[in-house]
Amino acid sequence: MKTTSINCGRSGNDAAIRGPALLIRDHGGHATLRRPPRELLAALAAELAVVRRDFAVDARGGLCRVHQAEPLFEIDDHDDLHVPSGVVQRLVAAARRAGYSVDVQDRAESVVPASKPDLVGERADIVRLAAVLAGSRRGLVAARSRGHRLAALRLIIRLFPAGKIMVFASTRAEAKKIARDLSSRAEEPIACFTRQLTRSDFRVQVGTLGGLDPTVAGVVVLADARQALHARARREHAYLGRQRIYGLLDDRDGLGRRERLLIEAGIGPVIGRLGAADDGPVVLRAVFADWTGGELPDLPLGLAWKRESIWHNPARNAAIARLASALASSDDAPLWEHGLFLGGEGAARPPADPAVVVLVEAPEHARVLGRLLPGWAVRSVERLENAAGYETGAPGPGREDSVEPARRAIATWLYARDQGRVKADIVLRADRIPWPMGIPLVPPGPRVEDRAVLLVDLADHQDQTARAATTARRADYRDRGWVP
Repeated sequence: MKTTSINCGRSGNDAAIRGPALLIRDHGGHATLRRPPRELLAALAAELAVVRRDFAVDARGGLCRVHQAEPLFEIDDHDDLHVPSGVVQRLVAAARRAGYSVDVQDRAESVVPASKPDLVGERADIVRLAAVLAGSRRGLVAARSRGHRLAALRLIIRLFPAGKIMVFASTRAEAKKIARDLSSRAEEPIACFTRQLTRSDFRVQVGTLGGLDPTVAGVVVLADARQALHARARREHAYLGRQRIYGLLDDRDGLGRRERLLIEAGIGPVIGRLGAADDGPVVLRAVFADWTGGELPDLPLGLAWKRESIWHNPARNAAIARLASALASSDDAPLWEHGLFLGGEGAARPPADPAVVVLVEAPEHARVLGRLLPGWAVRSVERLENAAGYETGAPGPGREDSVEPARRAIATWLYARDQGRVKADIVLRADRIPWPMGIPLVPPGPRVEDRAVLLVDLADHQDQTARAATTARRADYRDRGWVP
């Protein structure tokens, strides 16, 4: 058992330290503090509380906002405090600000790193990261590119030669890519399991959340740390007591405070970086486009409403096609007709020849828009899984290119979630799902000046449910700081 004492008193002023040191016991998945002082609890209420904003259908078939508080700590019947191990450092910092000294007792027995790893000829950032990983049982590594992520995974494999290592990818396809890339330079076999829960004697295993059992691993790595946001991952990782847990995160994804705090709670704070921090997070701006069309009957939120009001609404689809074509060609005149004046909006002004993605909810809507946008790629999970394509119901001019990158594409939500993000200079939301945007939007270019994404939404007005959805989405964008 390892005990680390941290004196958090104020230097030169012992009288400022309040009473005996607080003892935090870190059990691996969670940490405890017996009967914390009231002022510390008050500080934690602001430090470790997040609010989930969601939308629900009300009794009239419209939408209402729902705020769900998610405190990342609990007080049990004995007035003891319980927090996820990933936020222990925040708990220590809060105690320090309150004037207390702290002893942290790490009760986990984690895998011991190699005493002298072979790092001859490695880059300086790899050597620094090796030292940090050896001394940290959990934490995030900021890795900007696929090459950096693979370099971090190879380092972890070399640094912990005695323990079983499990790498969790966000999708089956990504797991296979990681296993293939690691195998190309590994000195030991790399196993890949993606179909069902599999137990194996291979030391290094790559898979998905449902394919591997992390409780038998010594080191657990999330190849995309955003997996820690999934309810399943949060439940399973809460019971990992002795494992080392690391996550790889592209810190340019523009995650909100809630997402970052939940990732930190499950994995830990940022402990290292590969690659230069040469640019900032994505700058995202949201604008609403007006369109003309007649009133439709009021229907409750559901499939019938989606088909009549959204997917097969001729006036709305014509406006989407006109907007998409104008945005792709940087033609301002049609944009002005829809109330979009982008010339003076700074970061909202897209670059020349922008990459444009029209985001839809279902393949049914994608097929309709594909006929209105000749030459645009149509991307969906169905087309990925069926190499020969699938029957569209009528021959349309939309290309069935769902694998190769395209500067002009119509993509479904399911496809975007499977890819993990939407890469585009401009994203035109045509789906009308009223829920908050849950997919990161990133520009395709690597340069600093390309770190802006324009999100174009439609100011729907055709029925009560559509108007309520527009109001809800405006509020969500405002909460995220995307709308001035």
